[in-house]
Amino acid sequence: MSKKDTWIDPFIKKLCALDPPDDLANTKRAELAHLRRGLGKPTHLTLSRLGWLFISVPDWAVNPAVLIAGLFATHSQPHGSGSLGKALRRFRDATGAEESADKRFASLIDSDAEDLPERLRHIVKLLKSKDVPVDYAQLLEDILNWDHEERFVQWNWSRDYWRGLTDEPNETETSETSTPSTEGVAP
Repeated sequence: MSKKDTWIDPFIKKLCALDPPDDLANTKRAELAHLRRGLGKPTHLTLSRLGWLFISVPDWAVNPAVLIAGLFATHSQPHGSGSLGKALRRFRDATGAEESADKRFASLIDSDAEDLPERLRHIVKLLKSKDVPVDYAQLLEDILNWDHEERFVQWNWSRDYWRGLTDEPNETETSETSTPSTEGVAP
């Protein structure tokens, strides 16, 4: 994360405090329900009741932060790692629904900023159905960079999705990291 994004981790910690995994008695059900209801609605409806949650969020990032909060309230399993492409690959592998998952992923990657919230809502519900955790800090950073002209977020998600979860290096990594052969070389 860049220096300007130092607010992301504390924000995600506040979200996690709403639904502590080892302390169900302290789950803030009303706050989580309000965040879920705010998905797809104007931001001010969420901020009017839960503005304290977003107090450290810069003004330019409030809309994406409200989206992330609503997604978290939908599926509060935050301990994923990596991009959403990696999480979707886990879902694909868990379900065996390759064609359906591939179509959903392609639609997500092709989304413009206006369509992204609705598609993310559907994807997070799918991930919840198979208990695939989400890295919400990474997802927030990715949403903040979604419209970057180089489309590096979409590239990273695609790479993680299509590469899958294998640790096998691809051909270029193998050729770059292998030791050169000295066979046939005169001393």
